[in-house]
Amino acid sequence: MAPNVFVDTGAHFPLTLSLTGGGVINQASLGPLFTAQPHTNAGYTNPPTGFWNDAVAGNCGSGGSSGGCGSTMSFLIDNFGGFVAATQPFQGFQVYAAADILLANCTGGCTGVVAAPGILTPTLFSAVPGPVAGAGLPGLLAACFGLFFLARRRRHRHV
Repeated sequence: MAPNVFVDTGAHFPLTLSLTGGGVINQASLGPLFTAQPHTNAGYTNPPTGFWNDAVAGNCGSGGSSGGCGSTMSFLIDNFGGFVAATQPFQGFQVYAAADILLANCTGGCTGVVAAPGILTPTLFSAVPGPVAGAGLPGLLAACFGLFFLARRRRHRHV
């Protein structure tokens, strides 16, 4: 087993966070071992960080020595409007997400919540530029090199 894996112990979710507005975790972008929970204000918990509006549940059984849901988790957020801080601080920090992690090097396996202090900055991917838009700089460089070699050729002819 990998040293760190996401788990669902029943008391904790593999991942909890709160998204503003109508933000939701895209179910299709999660792997088969995870399920996005509905975006509500009912309160998903990852003690001791309090209540969250959004969560990912594990479809792989509870954690502890029985294993976990995998060492990676990828997902997309639809209608992203930002993150909301936890209802309770974690180890003195204001946190914006919490995950239940299994440490395999503990005797029999240990789980615990890991929280993200500070402001989360998601990686946003822009659309891939089309052939016309993407040709701007490469086209300019090609034209410059073409003019350079043309000028060089003419200079060598006159020598």
